[in-house]
Amino acid sequence: MTTEIVKHIEKNETLEILGTAYFDSVLKVLGWEKKEFILKFNTYLFTSKVDSENLKALFDMLIELTSLTFSLYKWSVLLVNLKASIFSNMILSIDLDGKFHYISEENSKLVLLNVDDDNKVYEIESFAKSQIVAILLYLYSQENVKLDMIELDKYYDKFTGSYLSFNQELAQEKKDYINFIDSEFKKYQERLTALQKIFFDNFTK
Repeated sequence: MTTEIVKHIEKNETLEILGTAYFDSVLKVLGWEKKEFILKFNTYLFTSKVDSENLKALFDMLIELTSLTFSLYKWSVLLVNLKASIFSNMILSIDLDGKFHYISEENSKLVLLNVDDDNKVYEIESFAKSQIVAILLYLYSQENVKLDMIELDKYYDKFTGSYLSFNQELAQEKKDYINFIDSEFKKYQERLTALQKIFFDNFTK
């Protein structure tokens, strides 16, 4: 398999897509250290244990907000590319220590894998309120995480959830799936916009 970087995603955009911008804003308002936030949020994700109802409401909002932001970004790029007839085998790649990674599903659990050799970097070990947020929180604990759009030499099923564009033949085959995303996108986008307003009104200074 060969890969080629199509685009390096800008830092500010990366921070929003991966939820880092939201997490950092919460830290400033709550006055917590990063490690404390990660520990308490992880505890809630995997055990539902939380210190207060207010904190539960905050974590629930972060779960929906970050998962929507991440998913809608991928959807939006996919839809824009296909409507503009930009065809390629392009995926969203997470750069950790200079190596490409992607998120996949194995046995109903999300895992973070190396693009080249499929070595597991992080795996959800048990049920979580949101598996994608658990991975985003793991990435938040890492240093210098970057995002890239990379093009593959051909389509590979294992990258299904990471694709930002399909080749022309596959785009036609997946027409029903694409139409479904298109029809649902506006509804979820409106929900994200409403959540972002609530968040920014309360957690930005």
